[in-house]
Amino acid sequence: MSTKATQLLEQTSDMGLADLKLYCLNITSFTVASFDWLEPSLKILLLLLTIGYTANKWWKLKQDK
Repeated sequence: MSTKATQLLEQTSDMGLADLKLYCLNITSFTVASFDWLEPSLKILLLLLTIGYTANKWWKLKQDK
């Protein structure tokens, strides 16, 4: 291995539990912040499903008459 890779491995082996907790917290916060597009997408999906369900119910009611 190159010296740079060896140095990196030595640094990561000295990593403590506090460092791991900090990295996990940073990854979690980044992940949550990057999902800001998820809520509007779910709202649109729910709206489309509701419209489809209602249209299906109306169609079935009209057929039964």
